[in-house]
Amino acid sequence: MKRIKAGAAMLMAAVFMAMTLAGCQKQETENGETETVAESVETASEQEDADRYAELVDDDSVSDKLRIYFMSISVPEGTDDKAGDAAVMITPDDKVMMIDSGHPESSDQVVDFLKELGITKIDAYVESHPHIDHIGGFPAVASAFEIDHVYRTNVEHTTKTYENFERAIEEEGCPVTYLKDGDSLDIFDNIHIDIYHPEEEVVYPEKFPEGSTQFLNDESLTMKITYGESTILFAGDLYTSGEDDVLEKHADSLQADVVKANHHGRDTSNQKDWVEAVSPKIVVAMDETMQSATIVKRYTKQGADYYTTAINGFVRVAMDDAKNYEVLTQKGEALDL
Repeated sequence: MKRIKAGAAMLMAAVFMAMTLAGCQKQETENGETETVAESVETASEQEDADRYAELVDDDSVSDKLRIYFMSISVPEGTDDKAGDAAVMITPDDKVMMIDSGHPESSDQVVDFLKELGITKIDAYVESHPHIDHIGGFPAVASAFEIDHVYRTNVEHTTKTYENFERAIEEEGCPVTYLKDGDSLDIFDNIHIDIYHPEEEVVYPEKFPEGSTQFLNDESLTMKITYGESTILFAGDLYTSGEDDVLEKHADSLQADVVKANHHGRDTSNQKDWVEAVSPKIVVAMDETMQSATIVKRYTKQGADYYTTAINGFVRVAMDDAKNYEVLTQKGEALDL
């Protein structure tokens, strides 16, 4: 796994200059000082770098490994919401788990990517939490592919998107399992999944759904996938308050070599204690824009290689069961700010 160095650093400098011109915001660093972080960044397609998309979707060279694909998706300009998270895991025996499905406006991109991978059936669909940028694409995915089983939290919402999510589950006849802290799954050969969050009882705020963004994010499903000695952690959009809840009960179990950055790599999340507990080798953030240089530095200081779909496009992480990992990005390499 290489990081951007030397000449490539000039490219990153140009990217961050573009970010500054696009508009900046101040955020606090770990020592209490502020630094300027871009609100937007050139997309991977705008970088002067070879596009490896065709190589990335052709998985013949890693077909004997566990693969996770982090999708680079977008919403039309003017859309209020972000495109969100959509990831897919394929086992060595070609079983498929999908984790979230992005925004409704991104659903065609998600479906097309799954088809390019040659997927015809999804063995397990996992919902992290009921926000539009995580469940919005589900109806389109369920219409395009057979889904054997849906795994979700018991957290409900009042939006039309959530209604569409539930209706699609019912119309497609998908069996549902509700996951909570303490559950475990052994649904694929040689793969074990532990659930660390949320709690079984959901206590909604008094004025729910008013001001419910943080509440729903903090109810995100937190799951650790173990394949032999190799480990992966997904924790949805946990804010620091949600991270605190998980750390209080499971700090000693959270370490994972491959980690999806919480809340798209934003500084609402990914606190220092969390980063130290998970102590990953590889971190991937899914978002359309580069969110926080502070978070990138926090993970890389801990020894991780940090990727973001905002710069790297689609990201594939392949692994055997002995902690050997291969990262292939559509564009660019790991960030080294």
